[in-house]
Amino acid sequence: MSTFRTNQRFISKSAAIALIALGLIKSTVSRNEATPITDSLKDCNMMIRSFEGTYYPTFSASNDIYPYGGTQRFEVVTCSNLGVCPDTVSRTTCSWQRYYSLQCAENQGQTSISAYTNSLPNHCYWGTQYQPYGSRNEFSYYSFSFKFNLPPRQTTGATGLTINQAYYQTTVESQADIDLALCDPNWARTAIIDGAISNTEALGSQQSWTINTGAYPLLRLPSSDQIVGISRNGVFIFSGANENGYDSFFPQAYGVNQNPVKNEFDHCLGLQNTFNTYRYVMFSPCMYDISLRKEAVPCILSPSCNASVIDHAQLYAPRQIKTVLPIGFAKDGRVIYGPYRQDGNLWQPCDVDVCNGRMFGDFYGYVATMFHPYMVGCWGPGNSPNKLTAGCTANPRLCTQATYVNNFMAASVFGILFLFALF
Repeated sequence: MSTFRTNQRFISKSAAIALIALGLIKSTVSRNEATPITDSLKDCNMMIRSFEGTYYPTFSASNDIYPYGGTQRFEVVTCSNLGVCPDTVSRTTCSWQRYYSLQCAENQGQTSISAYTNSLPNHCYWGTQYQPYGSRNEFSYYSFSFKFNLPPRQTTGATGLTINQAYYQTTVESQADIDLALCDPNWARTAIIDGAISNTEALGSQQSWTINTGAYPLLRLPSSDQIVGISRNGVFIFSGANENGYDSFFPQAYGVNQNPVKNEFDHCLGLQNTFNTYRYVMFSPCMYDISLRKEAVPCILSPSCNASVIDHAQLYAPRQIKTVLPIGFAKDGRVIYGPYRQDGNLWQPCDVDVCNGRMFGDFYGYVATMFHPYMVGCWGPGNSPNKLTAGCTANPRLCTQATYVNNFMAASVFGILFLFALF
């Protein structure tokens, strides 16, 4: 019988294979893990400093804050060939003021984050109608404030649970449940966020989110119900279901909804088809400083985007972001991480729960995926109903035993073959 020496002991070949296999199983689990962003003030500040805000009250004297040495609280973005500019005037070249202010604070040991944004992009956009409202001369903003990255065990819903009891903010047990959770464009109502997160939101300096075209003519979003989060460049992240109740990219008929409607996107995978508000639905490579930012091109006229939005997003994703990095935060204060795991591969269906999130140590975060709901599907943590898929999408999260086994085998087969070669 072949033997293998380890720590000055001899074990059989079969035992060695078993030990290596066990290590590979642990590796398969741990490769998705990363040092989690905690709820500390330090981590909150580190996160927002990595974003592209235009004004950081806490760091206003720093010259290393985007847009690097600027003295104004907004950024002027200029782009050609848009057609109708954000101020509703047709020009060859358009300019607008982008505003995105971020601040972390600590009170009695609890960290909070405040964000103020007009959701205007720092890149070119394309749209045949409903241009995002903005101006070269002024800006208005939406405001949000909530506790930062509160651990699930500290939420009101987890009160009274033992350490061994699982806590789910959202539980899906039937087809009706999952369709209601993932196919309703207005599911992200602030009212259903756990009370311990202390979410508040408003228009400008108002105390509530009430449309006031006299005071804020550039703000037309009547509520925040479709907003699930804010991206690293201040653009809103909307629900994965569009205003008609279908997947924005891969719609399919379901139930009484028999007229699938697909949205039109630009090559940054953004759109502004309702309420004159620019938004993302899935990960956009234009969240980072890439060449696509400089041109206004519809997805259908971009060869890679028209062929596959999923491949297009990966093609233009900068290589340095292909690890676990924050790309924004959700309206419940949790971090939204990018589409890549620590091993550089994309998040897979079995990596996430029904809400498109997962635990990172004691903290819960959402991740961007290349399948519906793409960013945030419901307020997590959620359960993992592996046999249920949302009816509104032809590109659902589908975690099966075969999916998990294939994932594990892809990671481990090389190691086992290598081990055999040793004997």
